[in-house]
Amino acid sequence: MPSPEGRSWTLPDFPSGSGLVNPPSPMRRSIICLVGIAAAVVLAYAFFSKQADPRSRIERGHGVVIPASATDLQFGGDSERGFLDRGAVSAFEITSSDLPSFVSQLKVHPGLTTFVPGNPEYQLPLAKPAATAITRYSCDSSVGDWLHVEIWPVDETKLAVQLYTDWN
Repeated sequence: MPSPEGRSWTLPDFPSGSGLVNPPSPMRRSIICLVGIAAAVVLAYAFFSKQADPRSRIERGHGVVIPASATDLQFGGDSERGFLDRGAVSAFEITSSDLPSFVSQLKVHPGLTTFVPGNPEYQLPLAKPAATAITRYSCDSSVGDWLHVEIWPVDETKLAVQLYTDWN
Protein backbone atom coordinates (compact mmCIF):
# COMPACT_ATOMS: atom_id res chain seq x y z
CA MET A 1 0.00 0.00 0.00
CA PRO A 2 1.58 3.34 -0.98
CA SER A 3 1.99 6.08 1.65
CA PRO A 4 1.06 9.72 0.94
CA GLU A 5 4.73 10.39 0.14
CA GLY A 6 4.71 7.70 -2.54
CA ARG A 7 6.66 5.13 -0.52
CA SER A 8 5.23 1.71 -0.01
CA TRP A 9 5.14 -0.11 3.27
CA THR A 10 3.58 -3.24 4.69
CA LEU A 11 2.21 -4.20 8.05
CA PRO A 12 3.79 -7.06 9.95
CA ASP A 13 1.82 -10.27 10.00
CA PHE A 14 -0.23 -10.63 13.17
CA PRO A 15 -2.60 -13.44 13.98
CA SER A 16 -5.82 -13.09 12.06
CA GLY A 17 -8.59 -11.33 14.00
CA SER A 18 -6.32 -9.78 16.62
CA GLY A 19 -7.23 -6.25 15.49
CA LEU A 20 -3.91 -4.99 16.81
CA VAL A 21 -1.29 -3.27 14.74
CA ASN A 22 1.30 -3.25 17.52
CA PRO A 23 0.14 -5.45 20.38
CA PRO A 24 1.66 -4.42 23.72
CA SER A 25 4.21 -6.71 25.28
CA PRO A 26 3.16 -8.67 28.39
CA MET A 27 5.29 -6.34 30.53
CA ARG A 28 3.63 -3.25 29.04
CA ARG A 29 0.17 -4.77 29.58
CA SER A 30 1.06 -5.42 33.23
CA ILE A 31 2.23 -1.83 33.73
CA ILE A 32 -0.91 -0.42 32.08
CA CYS A 33 -3.07 -2.68 34.25
CA LEU A 34 -1.26 -1.67 37.46
CA VAL A 35 -1.49 2.04 36.62
CA GLY A 36 -5.20 1.64 35.96
CA ILE A 37 -5.78 -0.17 39.24
CA ALA A 38 -3.76 2.42 41.17
CA ALA A 39 -5.74 5.26 39.57
CA ALA A 40 -9.03 3.55 40.44
CA VAL A 41 -7.95 3.07 44.08
CA VAL A 42 -6.86 6.72 44.42
CA LEU A 43 -10.12 7.98 42.89
CA ALA A 44 -12.21 5.68 45.10
CA TYR A 45 -10.36 6.84 48.22
CA ALA A 46 -10.70 10.51 47.26
CA PHE A 47 -14.44 10.10 46.65
CA PHE A 48 -15.34 7.90 49.61
CA SER A 49 -13.09 9.54 52.23
CA LYS A 50 -15.04 12.78 51.78
CA GLN A 51 -18.32 10.87 52.21
CA ALA A 52 -17.31 9.07 55.41
CA ASP A 53 -19.34 9.37 58.59
CA PRO A 54 -18.28 12.60 60.36
CA ARG A 55 -18.23 10.86 63.74
CA SER A 56 -15.73 8.23 62.56
CA ARG A 57 -13.64 10.86 60.74
CA ILE A 58 -13.37 12.89 63.96
CA GLU A 59 -12.57 9.86 66.11
CA ARG A 60 -10.00 8.55 63.62
CA GLY A 61 -8.50 12.00 62.99
CA HIS A 62 -7.96 12.81 66.67
CA GLY A 63 -7.75 9.43 68.38
CA VAL A 64 -10.65 10.17 70.77
CA VAL A 65 -14.13 8.76 71.26
CA ILE A 66 -16.81 11.43 71.07
CA PRO A 67 -19.95 11.12 73.21
CA ALA A 68 -23.19 9.79 71.77
CA SER A 69 -24.80 13.18 72.51
CA ALA A 70 -22.47 14.92 70.00
CA THR A 71 -24.30 16.97 67.38
CA ASP A 72 -23.32 19.50 64.68
CA LEU A 73 -20.23 17.44 63.80
CA GLN A 74 -17.66 19.26 61.66
CA PHE A 75 -14.28 18.10 60.35
CA GLY A 76 -11.66 20.09 58.44
CA GLY A 77 -8.01 20.85 58.01
CA ASP A 78 -5.40 19.47 55.67
CA SER A 79 -4.54 16.18 57.38
CA GLU A 80 -5.76 14.13 54.42
CA ARG A 81 -3.71 16.03 51.85
CA GLY A 82 -0.18 15.89 53.13
CA PHE A 83 2.39 13.96 55.05
CA LEU A 84 4.61 16.63 56.59
CA ASP A 85 3.26 19.68 58.43
CA ARG A 86 -0.50 19.15 58.56
CA GLY A 87 -3.43 19.27 60.94
CA ALA A 88 -6.99 18.14 61.54
CA VAL A 89 -9.61 20.34 63.17
CA SER A 90 -13.04 19.25 64.38
CA ALA A 91 -15.92 20.74 66.28
CA PHE A 92 -19.13 19.43 67.79
CA GLU A 93 -21.60 20.11 70.57
CA ILE A 94 -22.19 17.80 73.54
CA THR A 95 -24.39 17.86 76.61
CA SER A 96 -22.71 19.29 79.70
CA SER A 97 -23.18 15.97 81.51
CA ASP A 98 -20.94 14.19 78.93
CA LEU A 99 -17.96 16.49 79.52
CA PRO A 100 -16.34 14.55 82.43
CA SER A 101 -16.30 11.26 80.51
CA PHE A 102 -14.97 12.97 77.37
CA VAL A 103 -12.18 14.75 79.27
CA SER A 104 -11.24 11.57 81.19
CA GLN A 105 -9.87 9.97 77.99
CA LEU A 106 -7.52 12.91 77.26
CA LYS A 107 -3.82 12.60 78.08
CA VAL A 108 -3.36 16.14 79.38
CA HIS A 109 0.25 17.28 79.25
CA PRO A 110 0.72 20.16 81.74
CA GLY A 111 4.02 21.46 80.31
CA LEU A 112 2.83 21.48 76.70
CA THR A 113 1.45 24.63 75.04
CA THR A 114 -0.82 23.94 72.07
CA PHE A 115 -3.14 26.02 69.91
CA VAL A 116 -5.37 26.05 66.85
CA PRO A 117 -3.47 27.74 63.99
CA GLY A 118 -5.04 30.81 62.42
CA ASN A 119 -4.84 29.44 58.87
CA PRO A 120 -8.21 29.50 57.04
CA GLU A 121 -8.29 25.71 56.59
CA TYR A 122 -8.42 25.30 60.38
CA GLN A 123 -11.34 27.68 60.97
CA LEU A 124 -14.72 26.00 61.33
CA PRO A 125 -18.05 27.82 61.61
CA LEU A 126 -18.49 26.68 65.20
CA ALA A 127 -20.84 28.90 67.16
CA LYS A 128 -18.80 30.33 70.04
CA PRO A 129 -21.24 32.55 71.94
CA ALA A 130 -18.82 33.21 74.79
CA ALA A 131 -15.90 35.59 74.37
CA THR A 132 -13.45 32.97 75.61
CA ALA A 133 -13.35 29.24 76.05
CA ILE A 134 -14.21 27.78 79.45
CA THR A 135 -11.02 25.75 79.37
CA ARG A 136 -8.28 24.56 77.07
CA TYR A 137 -6.34 21.32 77.27
CA SER A 138 -2.90 20.64 75.79
CA CYS A 139 -2.70 16.90 75.31
CA ASP A 140 -0.51 14.11 74.03
CA SER A 141 -2.00 12.57 70.90
CA SER A 142 -2.29 8.90 70.04
CA VAL A 143 -2.47 9.70 66.30
CA GLY A 144 -0.43 12.90 65.86
CA ASP A 145 2.23 14.97 67.55
CA TRP A 146 -0.18 16.75 69.92
CA LEU A 147 -3.88 17.43 70.52
CA HIS A 148 -5.42 20.77 71.47
CA VAL A 149 -8.92 20.78 73.02
CA GLU A 150 -11.11 23.83 73.69
CA ILE A 151 -14.46 23.80 75.51
CA TRP A 152 -16.91 26.64 74.85
CA PRO A 153 -20.30 27.28 76.54
CA VAL A 154 -23.34 27.20 74.25
CA ASP A 155 -26.17 27.34 76.77
CA GLU A 156 -27.04 25.88 80.20
CA THR A 157 -27.09 22.30 78.91
CA LYS A 158 -24.73 22.24 75.90
CA LEU A 159 -21.03 22.79 75.31
CA ALA A 160 -19.08 23.23 72.08
CA VAL A 161 -15.86 21.23 71.75
CA GLN A 162 -13.10 22.08 69.31
CA LEU A 163 -10.23 19.66 68.64
CA TYR A 164 -7.01 20.25 66.72
CA THR A 165 -4.42 17.53 66.08
CA ASP A 166 -1.07 18.51 64.62
CA TRP A 167 1.50 16.48 62.71
CA ASN A 168 4.95 17.93 62.00
